[in-house]
Amino acid sequence: MKFYYVVTPDKYDIADLFEVSCKERDIETVRIEPDTYSFSDLEDMTDKDLYYPIGINYATQVISRVALQYKPTTFYTDNFFTRSVIGLYAQQNISVPRTVHYVSGNRELLRSAVDRVGGLPVVIKVSGGSKGVGVMRADSYESLFSMIDFLHSRNTKFVIQEFIDAPSHARLIVLGNKVVDSIEYTSSAGDFRTNSDDSPSVVGKKFSKEIEETAVKAAHALGYEFGGADIILDKKGNHYLLEVNFPCYFPRCQMTTGTDISGMMVDYLIKKSKER
Repeated sequence: MKFYYVVTPDKYDIADLFEVSCKERDIETVRIEPDTYSFSDLEDMTDKDLYYPIGINYATQVISRVALQYKPTTFYTDNFFTRSVIGLYAQQNISVPRTVHYVSGNRELLRSAVDRVGGLPVVIKVSGGSKGVGVMRADSYESLFSMIDFLHSRNTKFVIQEFIDAPSHARLIVLGNKVVDSIEYTSSAGDFRTNSDDSPSVVGKKFSKEIEETAVKAAHALGYEFGGADIILDKKGNHYLLEVNFPCYFPRCQMTTGTDISGMMVDYLIKKSKER
């Protein structure tokens, strides 16, 4: 049995109390600090180990989401975990690109993060972007280091993600328990992003039952009865969920295929209202 805790410099006094208490009880401690956090810090954690997050900053919350996947003994169930998208998808066995949700600017830890997601190149995704804005590709450590330094200097939230070489991605519109429409985005020459401008290359396309089931399951995992699921397919035919958007820009599908999505949405809500 070990006592794991996450601490930031402003909370060292609390950490000292835990160190004394654990020493008195002959319990080994595992001290985790966000600035030096490595994935290996948690890999040996079991449900017999103890866990406590000191502080509530963003980095601590992200590390907690990872820690709670190991089901340690703590004071709360899965409060952080169930609120995190990766946690919800993991519970539903939905494949997503390998992702690192927090890493400091430490060069050694950044290299470890790259190894974790499969090596260079990697994708850096900034929170809050749309239409490809804030999605960057790093092909070398030099470019990665400069990007990460800049993002940390602006206190910008980001993730490092596995790069999946795919010339297109699917947007599937989920309504209730089914996919009602879908389109395919194709990347422009010289740009790895498939949805990076106001006039992307888009065609209507019907996808496999397996892909449609992933879209529905992903939307439901987040509690959505309507949403736009973005799914990417690699060259081997494997598919990975990128995200589910709600609200989503369904008019692009509607204008491309002619499917009356807005009418379906209104009808769905009318029916739901009458059944209440």
